[in-house]
Amino acid sequence: MADDEALIEALNSVLLPPRFTGIWHRDTKDFEVIWAAIPDNWPELSRTFDFRFGIGVYRCEYATPSKRLIAIADAVRQTSRPPSEYTRLFNLISLKSIERVISEAESLRLVPTSFWIRNVEWDEGKIVELVRNLNFYMHYYDHGTPQILVHDPRPIASRTQPPRYPFDEFPAAIQGRALDPYLLSLWQSSMEGDTRLRFLYLYQILEYASFYWVRDTTQQSIRRILAAPETYTSPNQAVRQMLDVLAEEKSTDEQKIDLAVKQLVDPVAVWKEVEPNLAFFSSEIQFDGGFTLAAQFSASLKLSEFCSDWRSGNRFPLALRRIRNALVHGRESRMANVIAPTLANDDRLFPWLAPLSAAATRIVLTLEL
Repeated sequence: MADDEALIEALNSVLLPPRFTGIWHRDTKDFEVIWAAIPDNWPELSRTFDFRFGIGVYRCEYATPSKRLIAIADAVRQTSRPPSEYTRLFNLISLKSIERVISEAESLRLVPTSFWIRNVEWDEGKIVELVRNLNFYMHYYDHGTPQILVHDPRPIASRTQPPRYPFDEFPAAIQGRALDPYLLSLWQSSMEGDTRLRFLYLYQILEYASFYWVRDTTQQSIRRILAAPETYTSPNQAVRQMLDVLAEEKSTDEQKIDLAVKQLVDPVAVWKEVEPNLAFFSSEIQFDGGFTLAAQFSASLKLSEFCSDWRSGNRFPLALRRIRNALVHGRESRMANVIAPTLANDDRLFPWLAPLSAAATRIVLTLEL
């Protein structure tokens, strides 16, 4: 059939690069990025420019989608199982639906549009570099410009979900109280979205506790010393006690976080999130960007050993701090390696969210307004 021949010709004439939402035409060497149907008065429709990069000059423009792309999109059929965030390779289904909308409602005045980079030799590494630089310069001159998506090349590993019911069942009644609104906003922000941001929001809860809880604890200790009856008759002893308390206040930020986590968080709650992924936590993790996190526990670790480490040394907050520093610090003198913003790193970071969330949740519940 004619439609089948058009589809076969289209598939034989293009490359479907997995790192892009688009196709590369083998004969013309044009790279066509799938975009959308846009209103006919949008400025992109008349935008054509040359991008001089390296030794090349690349003609870039917004133009009508190719017949090949339309033929491929028209043949797309969605299965009963919807594509996931990571397995959806191209926006062909979206383009197909746009074509249907346009054919049924021409009054919408929408124009199907692709973004084209003309006459470019296909070399995936060089194209990725070209596109990332092009995205930057287009945004520099137009803050509303569409960005070309560059997908992560690594397959996403399966993610073990934490247990749904940490207390085995949902209670028939809940006794609640007003929680700290700032901590509550951080916790709410950590519930969905970018994995790296979720980690940082949760870690901010630990940082908040390390300052305010330690400060309040210091104030309470001094008040107890001042209120003690023997302070009047033994002022020198009271002064020594207060100096000891104030010495603890001068601890480093890292030491304060360690103390807050150790004192405010039940290790059993964290263990419930660590144990299902113990194989992950007992392996060295190498992140894109150069940061390497050593294995944190033994693969045969037991709850009693985990609690003992929590009381004596507690490597848990130390690992969290190293991850946090690798996320937020650039390649400065004290951070030789970083965690790059890639999907593969999101996948490597994801298992840490459950135990970190368990710790942060206990802190939100414990700290008073």
